[in-house]
Amino acid sequence: GEDSAPGVSSESPEMSEVKNRKKSGPKGAPADPGKRSEGGKSPEARGGGGGSWADPRTGLSLLSLGTCLGLAWFVLQQSEKFAKVERQYQLLKTETNEFHGLQNKINLISEKLESTESILQDVTSSMSLVTQFEQEVSGLQSVMHDIQNSEDKLTGKMQRLQEKFQNVTGFWKRSLGEMNANTDVFKLESKHIHSQVTVKINSAEQGIKLLTERLKDLEDSTLRNIRTVKRQEEEDLLRVEEQLGSDTKTVEKLEEEQHILLARDEDLTNKLSSYEPKVEECKTHLPTIESAIHSVLRVSQDLMGTEKKMEELTIQMFNMEDDMLKAVSEIMEMQKTLEGIQYDNSILKMQNELDVLKGKVHDFICHKSEVMMEQLKSLQIIAHLKRLQKEIDEVKTWSSGVTEKQNLLNNNLTALSEDVTKVDQSTASMVKNVGLKISTVKTDIRRVSGLVTDVTTLTDSVQELETKIEKVEKSTVKNIGDLLSSSIDRTAMLRKTASENSQRINSVKKVLSELTSDFNKHTDRFLSLESDRAKVLKTVTFANDLKPKVYNLKKDFSRLEPLVNDLTLRIGRLVTDLVQREKEIAFLNEKISNLTIIRTEIKDMKDEISHISDMD
Repeated sequence: GEDSAPGVSSESPEMSEVKNRKKSGPKGAPADPGKRSEGGKSPEARGGGGGSWADPRTGLSLLSLGTCLGLAWFVLQQSEKFAKVERQYQLLKTETNEFHGLQNKINLISEKLESTESILQDVTSSMSLVTQFEQEVSGLQSVMHDIQNSEDKLTGKMQRLQEKFQNVTGFWKRSLGEMNANTDVFKLESKHIHSQVTVKINSAEQGIKLLTERLKDLEDSTLRNIRTVKRQEEEDLLRVEEQLGSDTKTVEKLEEEQHILLARDEDLTNKLSSYEPKVEECKTHLPTIESAIHSVLRVSQDLMGTEKKMEELTIQMFNMEDDMLKAVSEIMEMQKTLEGIQYDNSILKMQNELDVLKGKVHDFICHKSEVMMEQLKSLQIIAHLKRLQKEIDEVKTWSSGVTEKQNLLNNNLTALSEDVTKVDQSTASMVKNVGLKISTVKTDIRRVSGLVTDVTTLTDSVQELETKIEKVEKSTVKNIGDLLSSSIDRTAMLRKTASENSQRINSVKKVLSELTSDFNKHTDRFLSLESDRAKVLKTVTFANDLKPKVYNLKKDFSRLEPLVNDLTLRIGRLVTDLVQREKEIAFLNEKISNLTIIRTEIKDMKDEISHISDMD
């Protein structure tokens, strides 16, 4: 009991140190991410367009934050476990105090037992008491065996708890090893990224140098091209001026030729004025010629009309012949229908015969009914009734067939009568049409015979007029042809000169268009060169903007290295704290086992005391 008290006093400062570490750990952990966030914000504030270069830095900062949060969570769980252990330790401390009180009581009881031993020595004389004591001892031995079994069970449970604690500590050691490995991997990745960034920056600087050299070459080439273009333009302008001078000379020549042509035109106009009276005489004869031509045309049109009418009349005659043939065929059909009507008269005779048969049937039925009455009288009823029913059914079917045939014959007679009336009407109309057509044909033939004489006279007059017109036309055509040939020659010469001038002008225009296209091409090239130069300047400015960002990245990596080192140191401290806490847990387990043993002993002593008090 005296040894346990100083142990508690020696452990209390260690527990206070652990509590201080718990408080300092979670408070210090969020301070680092804040610093990192401030460090991560500073390069973004310095360079707004460097989001792509800050991705690895932000990834590393997020991973470090995740690791810190995981460690903080782990420390909180450990702190909760240690709080539970402290509670158990306080409970054990209270139990030790109770145990000290029980020891004092046990000492008092031992003193009483010593006093009772003297009494028992006096009472050993009686054997009955000895046998009772032996029984009680055997009971106590059984109780001791039960207590030992319970102690064995408790020791097994304590061993299991120790194994669980060992597994937990092994798991945390493994997790710490993995964390260390992850930190090493992060360091390697950061170094690799840093090397890649430096390589990219170097390649970009080399590209910028190459682009600057190319820009210089392009500027030199553009200056040369501009000079050559200016020279070519000056030469082309000189050529154009020379061509324009030659064109002006040709234009002057054309103007002179035009004056000559105007003089010739005046001569031609004078000649035409001399020919005008002759033309007026021709004009005076023109209306008679026109009237003759119109009369000839009218006669020709009338002849064409008469020919068409003759053709139409021939066609009508053929149609009339066809209609007559059709009428003959219809008349033949009418004869056949009349013969059919005669046959229908025979059908009427058949109807009369049918009426006679109906009367006979009625008489037969009456006779049969009389016979049936006689047979009924002679008591032969059933067989005669069946025969009579059959005969009646046969008569009914025969009469229904006869009535149907009669209806069909009536319908055929009505249709034939309607067809006969239609044929009569069509034959009458056809005869009227044929008579009218024959009369029109006769009148047309008479008119044609009267027109033939008029046509012959008109043809003679037309031939005379045509001969006169041909003579006048030949004389006028010769004069006009001479004038036109001379004017055509002159106009052809003028057209040749004008075409030559137009060709020259077109060639000048083509040269100018080519010059303009070349100038446009050179301007496009110059614009493309300027755009390339602007792009190169943009790349240079971008590279200049990247340099401070890269410098900031280097600074951030230099800041991250001590933070990573601090994390490794903290992890090492946590490992040492875990080892110390495991040792403390083992020590507490030993104390708990000792206290459980003491508790069992106390219970045994209480039982013995209660038993002794019962004995007293």
